Amino acid sequence: NGFRTVTGSEDPPATPGPAAASGDGDAPGSATASEKKAAGFAAALAAGEAMYGENSGFQGLTPSRVEASPHLDTDWLLFNDFCITPVPAKEVTRLYGQAKLPTLCAYTRVDRPTPKPLPPSPITADVYRRLTLDANLPPRSPFAPFDYESPKETPGVGTLLGIDAEFVSLAPAVKEPGPEGEEIVVQPVRLGLARVSVVRGDPDHPKRLVPVIDDYIRAVEPVHDYLTRFSGLVPGDLDPVTSKRHIVKLKHAYLKLRYLIDAGCIFVGHGLKQDFKMINVVVPPAQIVDTVELFHFKRQRKLSLRFLASYLLGADIQKDTHDSIEDARTAVRLYEKYLEMRRDGEGAFREKLLEIYRFGKQHGFTGEVRPDNVAPPPPPGPRRPRFPRRTRRARAGWSTRRRATCRASSTRRSGTRTSSSTFCTCWRFPSTPAPSAARSRSTWTPCSAGCGCITSRSFCCRC
Repeated sequence: NGFRTVTGSEDPPATPGPAAASGDGDAPGSATASEKKAAGFAAALAAGEAMYGENSGFQGLTPSRVEASPHLDTDWLLFNDFCITPVPAKEVTRLYGQAKLPTLCAYTRVDRPTPKPLPPSPITADVYRRLTLDANLPPRSPFAPFDYESPKETPGVGTLLGIDAEFVSLAPAVKEPGPEGEEIVVQPVRLGLARVSVVRGDPDHPKRLVPVIDDYIRAVEPVHDYLTRFSGLVPGDLDPVTSKRHIVKLKHAYLKLRYLIDAGCIFVGHGLKQDFKMINVVVPPAQIVDTVELFHFKRQRKLSLRFLASYLLGADIQKDTHDSIEDARTAVRLYEKYLEMRRDGEGAFREKLLEIYRFGKQHGFTGEVRPDNVAPPPPPGPRRPRFPRRTRRARAGWSTRRRATCRASSTRRSGTRTSSSTFCTCWRFPSTPAPSAARSRSTWTPCSAGCGCITSRSFCCRC
């Protein structure tokens, strides 16, 4: 665009003569620059003629001027930077001289290669045994580590374990005032692992529900809040000088968990997704059994461990504080109850789950009330007589028929509605135009508007 074709009728560029060469010292250099400029211009014209000329097959169009309908029925798309436009098939084969360079991209299906096996875990059984069996256990230790003397006492693929963890607050939440005076949490509470408990969960194990690990993590930085209500920990439990618990380093606790994960053990717990996230350890989903998800009905709230234990197991847990060993044992028992309920079929399990939710909505999801200790409803008392659904006027003697026009005022004011077909409410009793004998006649006076109605007020209801 903007180029013109040089024809033979036009004069060629002038060449410098001898006079010009002898006149100025800068003339030879200027002539050489002019020749280079003219040669470059001629080459550009020749390229434009070859690309967009009459013999190029371009016919004066550019790819940007090609009109394409967005609703064009075609399988071809024109990619121009971020602009994607459907084009017909003939547009694909038009090269516009040398403006388009054909390129072919061929795609073939390749089966996904089998992933390479993971390298063996650097945490071997010897390392795990050295961390557990050779440790200085406190007297009357609440847990008994794996002794590797029998297959059931050797963790491996499919070994069922119950797990629960407790955390303490290492730093409070950082809050800032919002634009409307409310507090906005800029940085959440920073939690740290404080206790890990793992119990045996195989139903045929002679030491079923006996803890394997019950480690208290040594505090390496000051604890801001022990969260005793939720963790069961008190000041001094994480201090190796004053604590009577089995205190270990955080590194050793990670090594034990990592070995059990790599060995293929299956972990059962309540809310394990959040626990493993806080512990900062990755566990394959196939090795996680979360009782929160097992007893969760879609689009409903998630049930607490205390409520499930109270309703399904009849156990009262977490009365004052939490105990990780107790929670891990309860999770294993709930998993066994889940398998038992599943044996009756999907429909029976669904009905039982709906019954659990109905009971929770009626008595609260706190776990304080169980089906076996629910107070029976009070016995029904004497049945009260049911009166017909009539208004006070109807019980006083008025008719309950459809309201009609009052005869007393129909000749003066049309449209007066009454519950009787004869007179309006000014007469009190439609059967007799006179007031009732039981009422004092001094309270009944003619209507001040002169409509002929007798009323207990200055005017009748219409006037």
